[in-house]
Amino acid sequence: MLVLIPCALLQTYFLGIAQAHQRFREYNIQQVVPNLLGLAGMTLVLVILKLGLIGAVLTHCAINIFMTVWLGVRIHRIGAAALSGRIRSLARDMVSFGGKSYVQTLAATQHQRIDQYLIGYYLSPDRGRPLRRRRQHDELC
Repeated sequence: MLVLIPCALLQTYFLGIAQAHQRFREYNIQQVVPNLLGLAGMTLVLVILKLGLIGAVLTHCAINIFMTVWLGVRIHRIGAAALSGRIRSLARDMVSFGGKSYVQTLAATQHQRIDQYLIGYYLSPDRGRPLRRRRQHDELC
């Protein structure tokens, strides 16, 4: 599934270029076709071929990679704008910002999970009883 991270970045970048050039046909196709391919592909893989989870994951990856390549070809047809330094600079800035945003979100999620584990540990039923009652209970048992 880590293969899909560059695909997601490229799709976002290509969709931004398509919107800037008012190529809404490509944008709409990118929103609809993966769902239709997913429906057909998952039906084929899960119902007919019975490949299970591995088949479903590979189908999902194949559909995303195919749609990224298709969108890249369509955007490349726009012409020399895809190769200009301005767009390269924009892509570099976008990837830099996206990386920072991803790391920040990942850190916030990890802090939340750590907080949940610590709260669960310190507020467990065994730790919630006062020490004196815990000793009395242990002596009785």
